[in-house]
Amino acid sequence: IAHEVTRTITWKVDTIAPVVTCNSGNGDITVCVGDAGNVSFVSTASDNCDGSVPVNCVRSDGLSLEDAYPVGTTTVTCTATDECGNIGTCSFNVIVLANPTCALTAPATLPVCGSTGNTLTSTSTNATSYSWSVSGSGWAITGGANTATATYTAGTGPATFTLTVT
Repeated sequence: IAHEVTRTITWKVDTIAPVVTCNSGNGDITVCVGDAGNVSFVSTASDNCDGSVPVNCVRSDGLSLEDAYPVGTTTVTCTATDECGNIGTCSFNVIVLANPTCALTAPATLPVCGSTGNTLTSTSTNATSYSWSVSGSGWAITGGANTATATYTAGTGPATFTLTVT
């Protein structure tokens, strides 16, 4: 009596790496230094054979993803490996801006009472917005109230200029 045996062998042939999407496809993250400890993101990976695959993300400075990010740029690289060993990666930057600073220098020549077209300029770092105000009898900001250089009309008596930068 002859016996017949049938065996089926199944294997995967996969040479395509998983597609990794960093930060939900939103690109770099920019925060001010006060929010450097509150950075969160979602990264995912999908593979042609395995479907959804786990993603592992690491920071370029070697710290935990939950640690506060330092001022400057830190690269986060995310990697996913499918069952066949194919590796997909993506990366994005976490950019932490330092608190803005500004300095004002009084003009070399003080303005004449009632004169117009006078300017006061701020030297600022990390500033994204400006807001000038002035108090004093007859003093007025006449231009550039939301820029680094304000134009003003001189009044009579003393004046106090205030610049808020963010």
